[in-house]
Amino acid sequence: MRRIPAYAVLAVLLLPACGINGLSFRQDERVTIVFPQDRAQVTLPFTVDWEVTEFQVVGETGSTDPDQGYFGVIIDRDPQPPGETLAWFARDDTQCRPELGCPDEDYLATRRVFSTTATSFTVDVLPDTERLEDRRELHELIVVLLDGSGRRIGEGAWAVEFEVRREVA
Repeated sequence: MRRIPAYAVLAVLLLPACGINGLSFRQDERVTIVFPQDRAQVTLPFTVDWEVTEFQVVGETGSTDPDQGYFGVIIDRDPQPPGETLAWFARDDTQCRPELGCPDEDYLATRRVFSTTATSFTVDVLPDTERLEDRRELHELIVVLLDGSGRRIGEGAWAVEFEVRREVA
């Protein structure tokens, strides 16, 4: 008779402990970024445009309805986890104290985190990254859905990567 290795039995016993609660196994296709195309070359300023379906843009209403709310726009960083507000980006900053109104719009903007009810966002300025002359300056903009209470809805995130072409001085 063949023996079952102990690690196989242990894996089967521990499998139910692996949490997959709250994850969506369906791709969210409610947002489509229409401009610029992925990997396009742009000059500053430029506007990112997107279309949205099956989502009502209502702004910050306090509602937790996953089919209505507004947008988070995040540049050159990962979005906050599902269920978190944009305040998540200040979670490790001991100088940003909620009782003093932090994080506010200006605080988030300095970290390239924004919210909007529009289906477009104008990128006016980006840090001029030091780069070698033969290297491309690539950036990424991510759009996420926020419910009316400002919490990220699901895992959906729509991204566009673009190359900034700067005037040589």
